[in-house]
Amino acid sequence: MGYVRAALTAPPSTRSATVYAVSGNIRRYWELPDPAVLGYTPVEDAELHAEDIAGADLPIDPAAPQAGLYALPEFTLKYLRP
Repeated sequence: MGYVRAALTAPPSTRSATVYAVSGNIRRYWELPDPAVLGYTPVEDAELHAEDIAGADLPIDPAAPQAGLYALPEFTLKYLRP
């Protein structure tokens, strides 16, 4: 919600911007946008919950899909509507 609000209320000097709405996670793949662009800095960090997630202590595979199994066609295709 914070990114949406920030985008809708961006400073007039921001005519257009391409940003990835990512949380402030320590292990994120993507860079955070410059806070000056939208006037927003994310505050959530999933690292607070890492100890509750099986396999969170394993190294990240850079060749794997970012969302893991949830990004595979076998998971996604069954939710597409014709």
